[in-house]
Amino acid sequence: MDNCFSIALEEDMEHYEPYDLLLPQEQVKLLQLWDFLGIPHKQLKQVWGKTLTIISFEVDPNALTVMLPADSRNKLVAQVKWFAGLRQRTLQEWQQLAGWINCLLNVFPRLCPTLPNVYDKIKGKSKQSALIFVNKSVKDNLTWFVECIETLSGMLLFVAMDWDPLRDFDTVIYSNACLKGMGFWVLDKDLGFSGETDQSSPMVHLIFFWEALTILATLHLFHLQITEEQQSNPSIPPSDLTV
Repeated sequence: MDNCFSIALEEDMEHYEPYDLLLPQEQVKLLQLWDFLGIPHKQLKQVWGKTLTIISFEVDPNALTVMLPADSRNKLVAQVKWFAGLRQRTLQEWQQLAGWINCLLNVFPRLCPTLPNVYDKIKGKSKQSALIFVNKSVKDNLTWFVECIETLSGMLLFVAMDWDPLRDFDTVIYSNACLKGMGFWVLDKDLGFSGETDQSSPMVHLIFFWEALTILATLHLFHLQITEEQQSNPSIPPSDLTV
């Protein structure tokens, strides 16, 4: 059976007799339903609290954050450093590394640029014990990943906060990219920019790179806009301008 999650008020507790514990009312109702249907369950797995560890992430519904626990973060950093420390790794080790990092992107989506060179190295390979060289590009990506993961705090669930993403903003910029071109459109100014990708670039087949470059271009434009706004009205702090 899949995991089941819900929320409850701190004062809404009820005694569950088989475990002789006070549990959230909704959790008690679910356990009673399982008992009625004859579905076995274990007390160890009936967790609750102000924060929960879900698939290795620490979820805090009050702060609306999803974090990577410190011990998991330290283990991951050590593993990535170990991987990048030698010249060769087996295909299986490459795939394990890619899997760990890919899972982490649920909380740290900005770290997507870590993986394209990794995927490029293992593309088309199937022998699990085959040794694959860890080249400079991959090492640079992994070094950047470690530097980021040691400083990033986690994900704040804006979608669950009391704000309207369709109204609470100053500027809307749409961007997209493909392997042959990229562009972005500033909605409120009816202004668009586009360009072809550099087909001679070693990154020509890595869509993540072009998507990231497009986003950087939009942020660069927005930075220029902030600078112009502040020059015309120095009383406006950067924090009052949102995108």
